Amino acid sequence: MRSLTICILLCSNCALERPPTTFPAQQLDDAGAGDATSRGDASFGSGSGAGTMTGTWLQVHEASTCVLVDEQVTWAGYLMNIEQTDRTLVEHRQQCEVTLSPVFGLQVIIPDPVLPLIKFVEVDQGFVSSVLESGTYTSSTELSLWGIELENPLTDSVPTEPDDPAVVDSDGDGNPGLTFDIVGSMCKRYIAQRSIVRYFGRFTKPNQIDGSSVTVTDANVVGSSQAICGVDPRLTANDPLSTFRMVRVDGAGESIDLDADGDGEITCDEVRPHLVDIIARRESSPENCR
Repeated sequence: MRSLTICILLCSNCALERPPTTFPAQQLDDAGAGDATSRGDASFGSGSGAGTMTGTWLQVHEASTCVLVDEQVTWAGYLMNIEQTDRTLVEHRQQCEVTLSPVFGLQVIIPDPVLPLIKFVEVDQGFVSSVLESGTYTSSTELSLWGIELENPLTDSVPTEPDDPAVVDSDGDGNPGLTFDIVGSMCKRYIAQRSIVRYFGRFTKPNQIDGSSVTVTDANVVGSSQAICGVDPRLTANDPLSTFRMVRVDGAGESIDLDADGDGEITCDEVRPHLVDIIARRESSPENCR
């Protein structure tokens, strides 16, 4: 497994199969969502449930990675439009935020304009045993491409050279791949990356799912504005400390409704202010990588 360098681990993850009956009990603190209402008096996770997962959900993924002997925590927020047929799920994802904790005094900043340029490739379907409380959920494979185009997105090697035809200047800034800012170094890094994620969870409430994830990221630095940003230390996924939470946000089943302007469409701009209310963010700690 290969991963992003020191600061650019994007909360990415791998589609390793895991039996749906072995989900660990999650000990996630309920964020203070009682005040985070948009329309009506609902809060995140509240409500009787819609009897189906079809609709719009907001997901926050907190992923842990070890960068040498330090921990990097990545928080990623997604809007998910789900279509349920029987017990299978078609899931359409949109990236709304990626925030990474600093490592060794350096922090990667992924600009908001980059997020719509992330290409999600639909590989398979998810499934759910039941939408009642304690029902189990397995996501579809989340496969995303950052600054690359691959003929076989799941199996082709991620390119290592900037002149490889699979590397594309996705953000149109004249540099290969996608460009990230490195706070603390005043330089930029150009990345070619594939991220694969699979989520496993259960309904802890009729409108809320909590669970764990498996993460693999294949990423290569294909250039940098200064040598320090081209350094690529070893990264190790720390899946036992990675968690996620999904909540329904379209008003169905007495859930919270984040369609603030009432136009029938929920956007990243509407949900982004609420991401911190889904999971209480924790501090990274080197103790988690020893």
